[in-house]
Amino acid sequence: MLNSWTLELFALPAALLVGGFVWIAVRLAVANRKLTVLARARAAGYAARERAANRAALFAAALEGGHDGVLIADSRLRVVHWNRRFAELSGLPQGTSRDGATLESLLRLSVEAGEFGLVDVESEVAAQVALIEHGPGAFPVLRHRPDASIVEFTLEAPPGVGLLLRCADVTARHRPSGASSPAPTDARAVSAAGLGIVASTPPWFTPAPRARRCLVLLVEDMKVNQIVTATQLRRDGHRVDVAASGAEALVLAAATPYDVVLMDLMMPGMSGYDAARRLRAMPNPAGRTPIFALTANTGEEERVRCLAAGMQGMLSKPVPVALLRDVLQQGAATMRAAAAAGDSLLDAARLAELRRDLPASVLATLCRQCLDDMRDRLAILHLALQQQVAEPVEREAHALAGMAGSYGLARIERQARAILAPARAQDMEIAREAAIGMADAFDQSRVALLAWAEPDPVM
Repeated sequence: MLNSWTLELFALPAALLVGGFVWIAVRLAVANRKLTVLARARAAGYAARERAANRAALFAAALEGGHDGVLIADSRLRVVHWNRRFAELSGLPQGTSRDGATLESLLRLSVEAGEFGLVDVESEVAAQVALIEHGPGAFPVLRHRPDASIVEFTLEAPPGVGLLLRCADVTARHRPSGASSPAPTDARAVSAAGLGIVASTPPWFTPAPRARRCLVLLVEDMKVNQIVTATQLRRDGHRVDVAASGAEALVLAAATPYDVVLMDLMMPGMSGYDAARRLRAMPNPAGRTPIFALTANTGEEERVRCLAAGMQGMLSKPVPVALLRDVLQQGAATMRAAAAAGDSLLDAARLAELRRDLPASVLATLCRQCLDDMRDRLAILHLALQQQVAEPVEREAHALAGMAGSYGLARIERQARAILAPARAQDMEIAREAAIGMADAFDQSRVALLAWAEPDPVM
């Protein structure tokens, strides 16, 4: 028989073993409970995020479909969202990204792009940010835009959102029918564009009488020049897109039917001359958009090169406001018509004189003889250009210009005259540029002239 001390000796390990199992079981139960709670919390979190994402998507869709402009920012003035209407009414620069945007960064972009006029960038940004930070009590405010419309800005601070900035076109409400834009008088007013959260317009911004509002593409690589020229245009109510390079200008021109292109000539990469030639080669309406050069050098050589590249004229930097206004006040329809006429193959008025003065059969014979002679002279001209010999280039260009003028070959005459000046100055590089595409122009002109000159067939 086992004595009492022996039983106690065996009972102690057994008790320890049972206690260990109980402890392990309790720990497992606690761990399982924690895992269950964590899994439920994660599932709830996923569901909440999904519901939030769905609400955000519906909210964004509602914003995009609204008539008013809306921008949402958090309490630290970081942008959460803005809709397309807000960008239109506030004049945000084209292609502005929402990634990492703050209200201050948006304001700075607008100021640097010239939307606020000729102001100090940092001072203007600080003033606008201070107005927003003042809160809803500083609103609503009105802004008289350069296009003579009136936009009202309101600011709200909904709980849990931060800030909600709204803008709406209230032109009809604040201006009687037929009335012109009131002249602003408040000397404190800060801005005329961008977010434009101001009560009135600065003294320097006085809308001038203007004809039609134009859509302008400004091609300029220097930021300072961008600001000055774009501001002048916007103050007259024109819409302005800015391209910092020739390549960027071609992309914009392919997507938007501009009324006029203002082209800087000296840019890195693609020059203004090359950009103009490529623009002219594009399908209409881009291919016929009037192009005016912006240059500090307005000598005869530059003028010839501009005309040879397909431009309509030159504007000297800095461009006088009155001259810039005169160029654009012709209006889109007038300018495009002039561009199309300026690039015509034949001179209708000259051809009408020929038909009036000569019998049809004689006229047809003379036209064919002239075209044959011009073809031979073109061959001599191109050979002389390749050999870079100025004397025959000048001689043949002069002859071609006279013959083309006599027979109404308008495009050939313009191109031949564009070759004359550089040939006389012994600048064969510019002369060769002016002759680019002349062979194709002659082939097109030949077909057009013969189609016009041949007698009507006997029916």
